[in-house]
Amino acid sequence: MNFLIGVFSIVSAQSVIPLENVATSFVLNPNPFGPNIEGASVDAAGTVYAVDFRDTQFQNPNSAVGSVFPKAGLAFGKQGTKVDTLLNGARFLKDGSAIIVDAVAHKVYNFKSSSSFTEICGGAKFLQPNDLAITKSEKYVYFSGQNFTATTFPTGQSGDIWLCDRERGIVKNVGLPFYSPMDIHRTNGIEVSPNDQYLYVSSASNFNGTVLSNQIIQFQINQENGDLGQPRVLIDFGMLDKTGDVDIDGMRTDIEGNLYVTRNGAGKVTILSPTGELKGTIKLPTISNPTNLEFGGTNGKTLVIVGKCAGNLTSSCINTWESPIAGKAITYLREGTSRQVVSTISQNNRNTPLSATTNKASSNSILFANLFWILFMIY
Repeated sequence: MNFLIGVFSIVSAQSVIPLENVATSFVLNPNPFGPNIEGASVDAAGTVYAVDFRDTQFQNPNSAVGSVFPKAGLAFGKQGTKVDTLLNGARFLKDGSAIIVDAVAHKVYNFKSSSSFTEICGGAKFLQPNDLAITKSEKYVYFSGQNFTATTFPTGQSGDIWLCDRERGIVKNVGLPFYSPMDIHRTNGIEVSPNDQYLYVSSASNFNGTVLSNQIIQFQINQENGDLGQPRVLIDFGMLDKTGDVDIDGMRTDIEGNLYVTRNGAGKVTILSPTGELKGTIKLPTISNPTNLEFGGTNGKTLVIVGKCAGNLTSSCINTWESPIAGKAITYLREGTSRQVVSTISQNNRNTPLSATTNKASSNSILFANLFWILFMIY
């Protein structure tokens, strides 16, 4: 009997992700985001943000960040032109500020407001900072760079991986020893595992304009200095499902370590276990080219996916999916953020009304079916 109770406890504690899922269409009315919507990020209040927010204060559409869920509103902006400014990847910190990369200026900023931001991690010769990931302590920040060229050979010219040690003020190209041995080309999606043990980075290769491969490389993080080691191919999509020619874009993990990967051009998100096994897919009803994603909402379990609309690549679309597991970023932000800071973050976000239309997600849990069969077999 005690054994059965133990089995029940173990099984009921596991989070089950259905193999096939369908997201929900979420419509902002009006929609202030352009087709280059990217850089999904979340604050401790559960508000999800993205770049390419169109606001009259900023002439360049690529120079502002705004909230995309649950309401639309301007968050941060940087005056500039298309020639010198392209805000892209972003991550919020526990103090309510955000680290945001500028791909065109080859710089990284810490934004407290549109009038209060400073350059950090300076002096580095970033190829083109694209996306970023941050450890739980917020000490180490990792950046991926991508230069989309027709041919990415030889390695090291179309992608890079940088570390910014915020405590010691050290910036270094930590991917340098691995570009050639691991055949790393265009680096894009990047994420740190919940235990800060691993860094995940996507790599894609091109030849004469044709995409040849898409992989996710796993590195072990040296806790003493942030350096990378023991690289291995976590997943090769050409071998997994013959979609090696479909680009990986944004990546995020939930608090249990599962990896959520946008497939830009396939209209879906692929869910992988921490060890690289396929756990499920999320079909996106209105997005053909998903660019990024992040968990937000009241309980931290609403996965917000952004990208270009199916059938209209000049417009942006938003989809949501309710996960059984909370996101890593929002969980850690709430652990280290006071209620006063959360309240301030919410009040500082200048929101505008929106309406949401939904297509009900179709996902059924198999938890109790599995439990029944385990108990039946034991009995």
